[in-house]
Amino acid sequence: MNAKFFVLFLLLLPTVRAIGQYDLVEEIAYVNDLPNKKGVMTLEVPIHQVVFIAKNNGNSCVLLKVKKESFLGDNMFKITCQNGDYSNLQNTSTLIGSQDFNSPIFDMLFAEDNLLIALGDGRMIKIKGVGGTGKNMFLIEDKSDYFSSISNGNFLLGNAKFQSIPQKLLYTNSNLLISFSSKKVLKIRNVGGTGQNMFAVQESASDFISTPGYNYYIGDQAFNSIITDWIYENNETLIAFYNKKLLKIKNDGGSGHNMFAITETTTGFNSLPNYNYHIGNSIFKNGRIVKMEYIDGRLFVAFSNKLLLKIKGTGGNGENMLAISEISNGFQNVSGYSYYEGYQNFKGNVVKLKRCGNRLAIAFDNGKIIIIKNLTSTGSNMFAIKNERNEGKWEIYSGTNYPYPACIQAATKYNQIVTDIDYYNGGLLFSFDKGSLLFMKEDVINNYHQFSTWGVSENNNNFTPSNNALGQWYLGDQVLNCY
Repeated sequence: MNAKFFVLFLLLLPTVRAIGQYDLVEEIAYVNDLPNKKGVMTLEVPIHQVVFIAKNNGNSCVLLKVKKESFLGDNMFKITCQNGDYSNLQNTSTLIGSQDFNSPIFDMLFAEDNLLIALGDGRMIKIKGVGGTGKNMFLIEDKSDYFSSISNGNFLLGNAKFQSIPQKLLYTNSNLLISFSSKKVLKIRNVGGTGQNMFAVQESASDFISTPGYNYYIGDQAFNSIITDWIYENNETLIAFYNKKLLKIKNDGGSGHNMFAITETTTGFNSLPNYNYHIGNSIFKNGRIVKMEYIDGRLFVAFSNKLLLKIKGTGGNGENMLAISEISNGFQNVSGYSYYEGYQNFKGNVVKLKRCGNRLAIAFDNGKIIIIKNLTSTGSNMFAIKNERNEGKWEIYSGTNYPYPACIQAATKYNQIVTDIDYYNGGLLFSFDKGSLLFMKEDVINNYHQFSTWGVSENNNNFTPSNNALGQWYLGDQVLNCY
């Protein structure tokens, strides 16, 4: 080997290795930061006409249950808090109950008339229906490794304790999928059983096995990276990973170890012979998928590099199943395919995508929120944005020079970052990272007011309606600051 070339090779080698090491260190930091999840998350349970509101505060959480109604005014839940305990104001009854946990809540799921809660300390709990009333509405006692019912308590159905964080829950075709910070996925029949170890599984560092005599365990899967988001649509499961991969599985896969019957490579996944669970996959160079939402036959995919991609259906099959190639600050279609519809660049990263009827709500890490009304637009700059201004106003292209109508229905910006969005009872319920909630009329997404502040002013995490016509869109707000 030429001496000069060898010296150059030695100089370059540490740099090449450092890139790979940095990616791994970054993912480990991401995993380690999961227990510090903050902000407010909500779960609507229409069948019981209630809304659960989880307020994470570092390594603890309070879970409130309120009546599903049109919340009105300042302190819209009409609650007070003393010494960490929430209660209704005199002559009010919006708050039904509360529950304290010594760990943050990572996800909540309501299925088969059971409430499942995933905690940041590796535990899961299952509650009959939506529990009871008052403080300690589930009538449980924390025993450190598990929960038990207190005297006369009958809401607790079961517990589970895992070696890592059960960070995401997904209910598919009558089965429960659980993703873990250890990069494993567990599939359970229905929502499992009762008692301690309600899923009747034994866990090792690499997989799970069924406890003899039980049949709740269906299968498990190990991956090379943590899952950042997943959805189940049209009998397909789409799974996005921190290492910038995207995987599509028929239904929710099979059974046993390696239930998806795949092998993982540096660039994607391959199906094992004689199995057909693997439909396709893609890998991206520039950003990882952070959020996905499926609306009216279109898949919206948000990336960590401030891009939003739109795909017809869920794409195709095989490698590069979306049939796109990455270009500078965007994407383009692969010739001969028609899955790609368009993309959009933003100044901030998307933190939430939420279907609101036939609209799409998009929230960003810079406090901005936009409502998109025309979901059929295509091409680069698919939302026809002329200028995204820092104060939350958006200038758009319009008129005969643009091939489709304006897409931005409404826009605003707050000093807090949206952590969740719910859509019901003629309104939008926004939750924020600083413990606030804001309830706005549905009119805010049905009337053209893309440059408005949505009729509210913001002060110390409180929202106040404006003294003008725009103030009519405000319904109520709440600050959860009992700690």
